[in-house]
Amino acid sequence: MKRAVKTFLFGLAVLIGVLLLGTFTGLIHGGNLGGYIFLGFLGLIVACQVIPALMLFGVLVKEIGHPAPKENREAQLPGGEGH
Repeated sequence: MKRAVKTFLFGLAVLIGVLLLGTFTGLIHGGNLGGYIFLGFLGLIVACQVIPALMLFGVLVKEIGHPAPKENREAQLPGGEGH
């Protein structure tokens, strides 16, 4: 299951990068190769950063939805030890 989710997220990130690259290629009217390589590099950076961002967002949602057990809550409070 985790592998399928990771594969889906990777494919989604690549698709988003390709779509962003496709929208930016219309901005180049000269059609030089350097511009296309630069935009492709930007699309690759965006695609690679989407995966960790989605993973962090998933952890955030998971942690918000599940409060810490009572013994951990007391240890996390400032001055909670021994009081």
